[in-house]
Order: sequence, then structure tokens, then C-alpha cells
Amino acid sequence: VPAGEVPVGARAPGLDVFRGVAVLMMFVVHARRLQPPRAATGIDAVATLALDGFGWGEPFIAASFLAIAGTSLVFARRRTPELPRWWRRLGARAVSLYLLAVALFIPQFGVALPDLLLSPGILSVIALATAVVGGALALARPVAALLGVLGGALLMTALLERTGACLSGLNAGPGGAVPLLGFTAAGALLGLGYLQRGARAVGAAAAV
Repeated sequence: VPAGEVPVGARAPGLDVFRGVAVLMMFVVHARRLQPPRAATGIDAVATLALDGFGWGEPFIAASFLAIAGTSLVFARRRTPELPRWWRRLGARAVSLYLLAVALFIPQFGVALPDLLLSPGILSVIALATAVVGGALALARPVAALLGVLGGALLMTALLERTGACLSGLNAGPGGAVPLLGFTAAGALLGLGYLQRGARAVGAAAAV
């Protein structure tokens, strides 16, 4: 193994910790939504402010899941160098996530078109990101492809923000894909850097 490069079978404990924290934060946010509003004083008021803070940070939680998905795809790609097998695994994962998103959408929102098909939930975003970023990782120049995905997602985000347009599947509905798709590409770039440079790449990304 070249100096600084991470061995093929190595794990990233920090990624597992980050994933666990994101899951815990997601649980807190969803549990908070189930609580009826009520007046709070003393320690209860402090706890309420803390829980509301998790709600304020909900976009960060979603972005974290997508970034983790991007980094995990890099590890999966390294373990699956054969392209035909990689495409099969990628397609199966994306389709299963999308169908699960549709199935979970119906009990909560009913058959509400076009969101049911275009924007059923965060799992549909992960499905799209898996297909797009996983496909980029299969190309001859994955870094350039990932930078293109990241730049395209940020450009689309800025355009939609400037025009005020709301399009299901992009920035509307439970599963708006931008800018979350860009976070997946960023996570994949971080994963590639980690495999090549180890923890130094993570430190450099944190500094940026």
C-alpha cells in the first residue's frame, strides 16, 4: 500500500460515528414533531429550546445522510471493481430505495401527484444520488465527474432560489433533490481523498 493510502479492507470508524449521530438527530427531530405544543418553564423550557434547535438543524441532518451516502459509495466501489457487478448492485439499490420511498409516502400523504412519483421522500433522493454519484464513480475520471455533479447541483440551487420556482423532485416535495445531490458528490470526493491520503484529507476538508 502506498504511503498515506488506506488499505482496501479498512473501515472508517469516524464515518460510522457520524452516521450514528445523524440517525440519533433524525430520531430527535421526528419525535419532537409528535409532541403537542405546551407552555414550559424552568428546565423544561431549556429542554424545549434544545429540541427546537435540532429542528432548526434538520437541513444539516438531511445533508449529512447524503454526504455519508456519497462516502459509502466510494468504499463500496473499491470493494466492487468489476463494472458489470457494480452496475447491477447500483441499480438494485437505487430501485429498492425509490420503491420504499413511494411505499412510505402513501400512508402519510396519500396518492398525491406528482410528489408521489417525483419527490416521495429522502429515500428517493438517496436513490437518485446513488445512481448519479455511483455512475460517476464508474467513469474513467471520477473526480471530474463528481465536481460536475456538485457544480451542477449548486448552480441549479442558485437558479431555483433566484427565480423562486418550486419544482417537485428538485426543490419541492418531501424529496427535493437539490442541493442534496451536491452533498452526495461532496461526500464521495471526501471519500476518494480519504482513501488516497487517509485522515489528512478529512482534516483538510474540515478546514475548508
